[in-house]
Amino acid sequence: AGVALDNIRGHGLSLTDTHIPGFGDKLTAAGKLNLFHNNNHDLTANAFATRNMPNIPQVPNFNTVGGGLDYMFKNKVGASLGAAHTDFINRNDYSVGGKLNLFRNPSTSLDFNAGFKKFDTPFMRSGWEPNMGF
Repeated sequence: AGVALDNIRGHGLSLTDTHIPGFGDKLTAAGKLNLFHNNNHDLTANAFATRNMPNIPQVPNFNTVGGGLDYMFKNKVGASLGAAHTDFINRNDYSVGGKLNLFRNPSTSLDFNAGFKKFDTPFMRSGWEPNMGF
């Protein structure tokens, strides 16, 4: 369940509570700020903070914070950068990606996304792994 508020200038706020069976609850506050917009270009910064509240007795509550930048050219082709940090396990997540809009009307959008993501902790690191989806 959640609530979101967006305005015509591309700024927005949201608050979401998610129940994950077998884990617990997550409460996320997020915001986006449109930095630049004209007929051809759109650049938006985003940030979030998540409070994870496991119902597993051995796991304490913990936070994840992150942010990123999204760029779109003519609402058709775009790129994104993102990073997040989870203090409890000292984990950092990174992502870089591209987006191609395949279909858009006033109420629907279908995009193809492809990119790379990685994580690192004091104990383990991943390489840049490909990811894609619609």
